[in-house]
Amino acid sequence: MVTSQPTPAFAAEVAARLGVGEDAAVTVTGVAGDPHTSAVPLAYHQAVAAGRDREFRQLLFVAVGAGLTSACAVYRHPEHSPVR
Repeated sequence: MVTSQPTPAFAAEVAARLGVGEDAAVTVTGVAGDPHTSAVPLAYHQAVAAGRDREFRQLLFVAVGAGLTSACAVYRHPEHSPVR
């Protein structure tokens, strides 16, 4: 699961509510300030650079914004997908 970072505990809280292990939750690390809208692609980039994207067959991207704005998407890793 790759998340935005509206609060420092957001990824862990979403993981707990979804029943996903906290170790499977990826968010931005080592960045001063709030990356806001770039948090999800930056967290994904950091996960790929660390090889963490290969640990799972599917990735759930979760982002929240102002008010009731939220979005999610599932990405199936091509190496784990059936060839057609």
